[in-house]
Amino acid sequence: MSTLSRPRSRHSTRPAVQRNLVTRTVLGAAALVAVCIVGFVIVSSPAHSTFDLGVDQWLSAHHVAPLVAIATAVHWLLDPLQAILLTLVAVVAIALRTRDLRRAIGFGAVVAVSWVPSDLLKLAVDRARPAASSLAHPFTPAQLDPSYPSGHVVFAASLAIAAFLLLRTGDPRRPVVAVIGAVLVAVVAGSVLVIGIHFPSDVIASMVWALGATTLIRVAYLRFVGPWLDSRFDEITKGLASVDDELES
Repeated sequence: MSTLSRPRSRHSTRPAVQRNLVTRTVLGAAALVAVCIVGFVIVSSPAHSTFDLGVDQWLSAHHVAPLVAIATAVHWLLDPLQAILLTLVAVVAIALRTRDLRRAIGFGAVVAVSWVPSDLLKLAVDRARPAASSLAHPFTPAQLDPSYPSGHVVFAASLAIAAFLLLRTGDPRRPVVAVIGAVLVAVVAGSVLVIGIHFPSDVIASMVWALGATTLIRVAYLRFVGPWLDSRFDEITKGLASVDDELES
């Protein structure tokens, strides 16, 4: 059964399951805390905040126009407005394809609840973008919002993880989705580095953030949200069934 479909709430009290949920909660929370701590350490001094600038400078100096054009297109495609629309389209498509609104809601929640809070961390850390004056081919228009973590990479990673969780354990499509997701994240991560709008540490932090956040969201869904949705949908189903009975009588 899909990890975003109907949770088996009867088993949620089993000790092994409880231990598993606690372990995942601790690991997920530790990942988010680590990303936060690293972010504040990075901006604590100029030396820390530019320690990985050399990667951006090397990529900018070895400017390849077609590659930059692709990277720019990828960056535009996952800008906030387009990313929101893409998520909504995916949620509707999943609902229509599976006829299971719970799975569609779960997918959208994993993406949104992982991605949106990363912007709050970005504002809190307030790391400046790689300076245009330090790059041979700076990106235009200049990105004025903070750099750490990369919202584009967080979104791509959250989308890939949500798609993976959508499939049942043992589904032969899962490895394929995992590979496609990994490629997607790598392409987006490479794109923001190629055009010089993020530091490598921004990208790494984004991936860790997405893994930690989606782990916590999955725990919350399995433990609390899923059973609540089940009860609500069961009530709606029973209500519709009673209406049908009245109409037929």
